[in-house]
Amino acid sequence: MNSSTRLPPLHCSKLPLCLSIQAALCCLSDALSAAAIDSPQQEASLLLQHVTGLTREALLSSLSTRPTADSLAHASRLLERRLRGEPLQYVLAEAWFYGRRFAVDARVLIPRPETELLVEVARTLSEGMPRLEGTLRLADIGTGSGALALTLAEEIPGCRVAACDASQPALDVARANCGSFPAGKRVQLVRCNLGAPFARVFGGVLANLPYVRSADIPLLSGEVRDHEPVFALDGGCDGLSTIRRLVADAPRLLLPEGWLLLEVGFGQADEVAGLLSSSHCWKDVQAIPDLAGIPRIVRGRRCETAG
Repeated sequence: MNSSTRLPPLHCSKLPLCLSIQAALCCLSDALSAAAIDSPQQEASLLLQHVTGLTREALLSSLSTRPTADSLAHASRLLERRLRGEPLQYVLAEAWFYGRRFAVDARVLIPRPETELLVEVARTLSEGMPRLEGTLRLADIGTGSGALALTLAEEIPGCRVAACDASQPALDVARANCGSFPAGKRVQLVRCNLGAPFARVFGGVLANLPYVRSADIPLLSGEVRDHEPVFALDGGCDGLSTIRRLVADAPRLLLPEGWLLLEVGFGQADEVAGLLSSSHCWKDVQAIPDLAGIPRIVRGRRCETAG
């Protein structure tokens, strides 16, 4: 954006309806920057892409074009929500995970890049996971938007995934996402507490469960604390209450030699790995670091003789 094209900063979130795309980008970026929002130019571009239906490349090649009045009015409404602190993913009603776009809103947690490591680990282990009647069956416990379950179904050919969640509103979002992917036909949505209805059917159980300590919830950023569902964040007094329950129950869900894969928070890997190692049900326990070197995934394999 050429500085000579910049307009006076917005004093409200309403865009003038006579702007070119370039001027609209400048106005949006200035408003976002004034609100101390990170990457204001990138977010401005994403907002305009969303309301115009243009790709980033098409947007940048059409800077002198004037968007429709409806598009600019829509951008103003979205900007107002963003300036109130609502996460951009909720404003746009979409989030990207493992290179795919998923519908999201305030009923579900926004998929995080670090959770993509669960997919990588599952893909690596999938060939050695036990099958039931020749089919690899996986469980995504606490599926939320269904992004993890659907990504597993897309990335591991022929597998079937049970996407479990106690929240019906979350499952409604996951159902909408299932309709957007061919592999959605191999995803079963189940409303349940952890994996309650199942017994010894899965070759792998994966979970990104709540792991924030209750006392730390007020310390989270406003975007997370005030907008994302608390039940998907709050892991109890030590952050591990739900994880601990799943570790105890997972041997019942898994076939012998099946894998449990858990995403954990900063500083939690040793304790979670200790939960598995202290039980006769698990072997091959390991903590796997993410790209930042933080132990992020704890894995364990169900012993043949467990249960």
